[in-house]
Amino acid sequence: MDILNEDSNKYYLVCLNFGFYQRYIIWISNDNDGVVVDNNRKILAFESEISVLDYASEKMLLIEGGVAIWDVYKLQQWLLEPCGDFDYELFLNFWNLCTDVSVSTNLPFKGDIKSATRNRVYDKLFAVAGPFLSDRSDLILTDNELKILHRVIEDGLKMLSENLMVLK
Repeated sequence: MDILNEDSNKYYLVCLNFGFYQRYIIWISNDNDGVVVDNNRKILAFESEISVLDYASEKMLLIEGGVAIWDVYKLQQWLLEPCGDFDYELFLNFWNLCTDVSVSTNLPFKGDIKSATRNRVYDKLFAVAGPFLSDRSDLILTDNELKILHRVIEDGLKMLSENLMVLK
């Protein structure tokens, strides 16, 4: 079955901002969220919004809403100097994207390996950035939790960067 043609799919544009360049991908929302990949399970990425929209039009994919811009550059900078002061929503969204990339590429992702500490880190991100915003002090990540988050983000960036198939 061709996942691109499922009736329940909703398609969204995501701009991955790497600082000096951007890559556009198509995120698929359905029962099993994912991203558009080629036959080799590489993530189709585009150099411009125009080229990704041309691809979507050619494949008759109706893109919902505007472009979601995710500042991957901030994640890369945080990996160089991790601290507890960061954009919880960006980290949560990126973690969720990596889970969807993992499904689409059939690759393992450290953020999907359940453990008590991993679950606590995700739950704290969700509590601060999710739909029920909170600023409770018990939601601050401990040093150990920051290490877990560092591993998850590092693994996600590696998986993403090694599996982009850039089209013009």
